[in-house]
Amino acid sequence: MAIWNMSLAKSHQMAQSRIECLLKLNRNISAEIKASSVLDQIISVSYELLNAEKIALYVRDEGTNEFYIASGAAEGVSKDEYHTDHNGIVGYVMRTGQLVLTNSAQEHPDYDPTFDEKSSFTTKQVLCAPVKDADSNILAVVCASNKADGSEFTSEDALYLNYAADAAGISLHKSNLLREVITSQRITEARLKLTDFVSHSTSVAEFVSIIVDEGKKLMNCDRFGFLLVDQLKKELWITQIDGQNVRMPMNKGISGLVATTGETVCTRDAYTHELFDPSLDSKTGYRTTSVLCMPVFEDHTPVNPKIVAVAMCINKKDGARVVPFTSTDTTTMSRYCREIQFALGRLSLDISYYKVVSDCGLNGPRNESPTEPVIKATGFVITPDSPKVTETEIISSIVHKFCQLNELEGVDMVVPTPSSSSGADAWVQSVHQSDELVMLRENGNVIGIGDLDRWDFNCLDLSNADIFMSVTVIFRVFGFLEMFRIHSDKFATFLSHVSSHYRPNPFHNFQHAFQVMHATYIMIRRECSSYYSSVDIFTMLVAALCHDIDHPGNNNDFEVKSVSQMALTHNDDAVLERHHCRVTFIILSHQSANILENFPKESFLKVRRLIIHCILATDMSKHFDKCKSIESLSKRHLSEKKYVLMALILHAADLSGQALPYEQAVRWGMRVLTEFQNQAKSEAEIKVPVDSYMTNLHQMKTRITVQMNFINYVLRPIWLPLATVCKQLRVYADSLESNFESYKADLDKILGEQHERPPVNYVRGESSRMLTKKESTNAT
Repeated sequence: MAIWNMSLAKSHQMAQSRIECLLKLNRNISAEIKASSVLDQIISVSYELLNAEKIALYVRDEGTNEFYIASGAAEGVSKDEYHTDHNGIVGYVMRTGQLVLTNSAQEHPDYDPTFDEKSSFTTKQVLCAPVKDADSNILAVVCASNKADGSEFTSEDALYLNYAADAAGISLHKSNLLREVITSQRITEARLKLTDFVSHSTSVAEFVSIIVDEGKKLMNCDRFGFLLVDQLKKELWITQIDGQNVRMPMNKGISGLVATTGETVCTRDAYTHELFDPSLDSKTGYRTTSVLCMPVFEDHTPVNPKIVAVAMCINKKDGARVVPFTSTDTTTMSRYCREIQFALGRLSLDISYYKVVSDCGLNGPRNESPTEPVIKATGFVITPDSPKVTETEIISSIVHKFCQLNELEGVDMVVPTPSSSSGADAWVQSVHQSDELVMLRENGNVIGIGDLDRWDFNCLDLSNADIFMSVTVIFRVFGFLEMFRIHSDKFATFLSHVSSHYRPNPFHNFQHAFQVMHATYIMIRRECSSYYSSVDIFTMLVAALCHDIDHPGNNNDFEVKSVSQMALTHNDDAVLERHHCRVTFIILSHQSANILENFPKESFLKVRRLIIHCILATDMSKHFDKCKSIESLSKRHLSEKKYVLMALILHAADLSGQALPYEQAVRWGMRVLTEFQNQAKSEAEIKVPVDSYMTNLHQMKTRITVQMNFINYVLRPIWLPLATVCKQLRVYADSLESNFESYKADLDKILGEQHERPPVNYVRGESSRMLTKKESTNAT
């Protein structure tokens, strides 16, 4: 009886001790926020609970069927060695989630002798328990081998180990949730820092510094690398705050692989990757282990976007240990790269500028005269008078790289015309020609004031260089370059800045911007010039050219519904229009592009107010308010209400595409409907309501119906009363009515009716498009 009592007391004492261990585990891990600390607690408590010779913790590599030994590895076994869930008893538990207790381990069907062969340890008994989260996903496996006192594992041992594993699973789940919250906070902080920076600064080196600092903090890695991609020179490059520059071929190393293929590379040990170059590690003594490298794509380019940068995380830290990057890390990195992508889109021109300056500095001689002004970029000092570093050549290079018309994807592609010289060069030469109001196009044809004075001038087939020349002609008509002391180089730089900030959208692109500016010019020239001063007209033309700058290819409603960064910035009010104003004045804040620098302060403030007034007037949510405002206008009161008329002119010019000759109207219409299709697809992807007029646009019947409704309910209410007040604009209203009938005839044909179009034909010429009656011979 005494022996039985002693045995019972000993069992009671052991059970109490184990319960205290579990309570201690619960207390300790409840306060832990790091997963590694929780796992260390499991190992510590498991030794106390089980009195085993060896306890190892195997952690699943998140998102895969592999696991590695996180702690408790025997001698000869790599601590971070990876195994699949088909390896051994641990793999069986990892795969099935079932606890395994065997006192004859080598007879178990899943026993893998390679674990023992790599060490001097002999496994006799095994007790393995899974560590699961709240959703029963297996996070890890704790495995005890061999009782220290030679006894066998019991069901009671299994019960207590299971308790410890369950407690750890709950704590790990909380730790993961907290990590997600912290990650979201850090991404938000990074977004705010990057957005604030690109709003106030253009320093490439400081931009890179912010990306690196925020990346290290977000990814919890020892080092964070960032390289920009120069697709033309096939090199990766970056400039740093200390003035040092990094340049490397794009076909070398892991970063080169990512830059050329666009694929993400994630490796647990860089030395096992065939493209890793260990020479830098050899020189510095640093050991590169885990690497996550990811491309950054061109902003707002849904089809075949270019790779513009490469971001790389090196050696993920978990306390003093280096651990592999997980699938969650890859997702986090992808989110961060999208933030970088957005910021890079805002700084693209500045980065291009500095790169070109840097390239010129490397390739050409430097004049280091202290009396001459210098341009400092990426650590090089370059004089503007150097034959290879003139600002015109810099901008010309940027135009070549970023402003090619063939970047336009989608419908209505324009085939480039062969030319002996580049469009940019032709444009640069033209601004230094005499004051004759004639320019040479890329295809050898001439653009003159006679062409631009036609209301039906076709902007669809103009290259960027042609548009540069046409804008120059229009500004010279009014003598603005001389009147406001705008140097031709500065005006050229301003135009190239504006063009490069227009995205390659099907409709809202640089061609549309010029078409609106041309329509504004026609309305001023034909009817309204007497109401406005030179400053007013100058402002209207600048506002028209910039009215859709950096347009993303979707409408305000999409920005609001998707809670985009622009919508947050502008509080859901005229989101795109306010963004266009902001980008316009960012460009005008550049010294090299500031065409307003010689305006007196009061005139500058007036121009700024009017540019904002004109661009905000293009907000479609105020369309019917503007239609109503025409009712208050009469010919004799136009001078008194000239700023109301100014807003109407810009708004009507923005809506003039369907008031052009029918062939042009159809092509502009197809472009805008393609954007609608793209937006509808994006809205469906983010699961927000799609407007009915953006659906079924793959059917020609629907497309024509949308255009007819647009003319009938949106365009007629503004163009018909405007043409009544301003008689010289009647040509637009007449063309609008003719186009409605032509659309109707096309719709009737589709519906099987035999109606013919009115006997009107639009004939395209080299310069302008003329509305002509069909010759009687055509009918025979």
